[in-house]
Amino acid sequence: MNFSESVSRTLPLSICDRQVGGEVAVEYLLPDYEAEIRRLLRVTVTPTLPVSYVGAGNAAFSGTLCFEMLYVSPEGKLCTAKTTGDYELSAPLDKEADVDYADEILAFCDLSPEATVSRVLSPRKVSLKCRLRAKIRAYGRHTPTEILSGDFSPEGIERLADTASVARMASALSEEIEVFGELEPTRAGEPRVIGCEGCVHLSEVTSEEGAALCRGEVALRVLMDGEEGTPYQLSARLPFAERVEGEGFREGMSLRAYGSLGDTTAELQDGKIALRAALRLGAEGQENTPVSFTRDLYSTRHETATTYEKRRYPHAALCRTGNFTQSLYEPLEAYDIPADAEILELTATARAEDLLCDRGKWALVGETRLCLLFLTGGEYKTTEIPLPFRYEMEGECGEVESYFADLHMTGGRARVDGARLAVDCEMGVSLRVCTVGEATVLKEASFGARVPVCEDYVVCFPTPNDSLWEIGKRYHTPLSRLRALNSLGETDTLGNYLIVNG
Repeated sequence: MNFSESVSRTLPLSICDRQVGGEVAVEYLLPDYEAEIRRLLRVTVTPTLPVSYVGAGNAAFSGTLCFEMLYVSPEGKLCTAKTTGDYELSAPLDKEADVDYADEILAFCDLSPEATVSRVLSPRKVSLKCRLRAKIRAYGRHTPTEILSGDFSPEGIERLADTASVARMASALSEEIEVFGELEPTRAGEPRVIGCEGCVHLSEVTSEEGAALCRGEVALRVLMDGEEGTPYQLSARLPFAERVEGEGFREGMSLRAYGSLGDTTAELQDGKIALRAALRLGAEGQENTPVSFTRDLYSTRHETATTYEKRRYPHAALCRTGNFTQSLYEPLEAYDIPADAEILELTATARAEDLLCDRGKWALVGETRLCLLFLTGGEYKTTEIPLPFRYEMEGECGEVESYFADLHMTGGRARVDGARLAVDCEMGVSLRVCTVGEATVLKEASFGARVPVCEDYVVCFPTPNDSLWEIGKRYHTPLSRLRALNSLGETDTLGNYLIVNG
């Protein structure tokens, strides 16, 4: 088997696979036009998509954390305030001698906020601290090359080439995009916007040469004050269609896309609620491409000693955008929620903890944290409810080389049903998976003493495990000669005996 000029000989090689942590701490002073803080109810943290930079032996990522605070004012009203803090994360690249670091290095980061600590320092001053966890993966390019030593003639070398199905990946990040919309207040009286937050939901992703085409919606939740002072929630979906450009994208690639919200606003204008959201989109693509390498070689003229090495590489297994429902129907007392509670708002965040290959299916497992805002006895309260999830999907299973998952709430409802809490929460998921591929590659061949010329008639009786290559290597005979002597085609099987010389 010979090398095909149309087949790549470059393998992607993992040069960074690390979990790193970080922390963002800010102090925020409320402006005079914002109400003072009597009691802080909740802090929601949303990271913008990280911008990557590879250099100086590191894969570095930076972005912004958006903190949204929900609090009660001295007058007993619900209020919100927003602030931001920048984050930077990095991981060192492994120094692989056979990777060209001047060539393109492709780096990925799966980022999630962990614990958030908040403290009210004064009625107008808040201290915020958020820990971050990130999974960083980077790939370089490696071309397997064999070392040949000793006295040999290139014309006498027989080479066995093989191909591996290897992942070819692409990644891109959009510029900031703005989308707009409006809502009608649904209750009588003088409306007041308390706050606005949401998420990016991708419904369709397709690839073309040099870009990913993304369609979806920004799902916004607007918390309003009603006529009688009881807050209520409105929902809006703002559609978008965007072309995210990036090198490496090709038509027919499997894609995943995801997004993050920056600033969101909801303002009263002429009796309507004007909406604005700033977002960024990320897209990742992958496909398998054949990569050719030398599996073995021998000389027909010299004794040949060979050594090999096993190479592991990523194989594209799955790209998926989908959704699943988290449901809960449990006694109120299990979550210390009084029977007279009025649920005002449901929000949720989720984090993947593992990806399993179970009974021929992929299973993404982790935890969703439901956050409820409710009113009881004239007081606003919040509670968090952890809820495990397991999202199963069909796909090409195997040993996981890497996976990247984005999870977000796309909609939901929570209510008090008698003495029970009923929750239905829709979660969106964007997932990309590579499995481990392995190839045994020739590392070195050393050529020694010259093989004596055999003029005798030689017949070989192959064992069931023998191949034409192994027999040719054993007897230092060209494969073309073996085929000619035995009238064998490229795909013919061996018979009970084989003429080796004659």
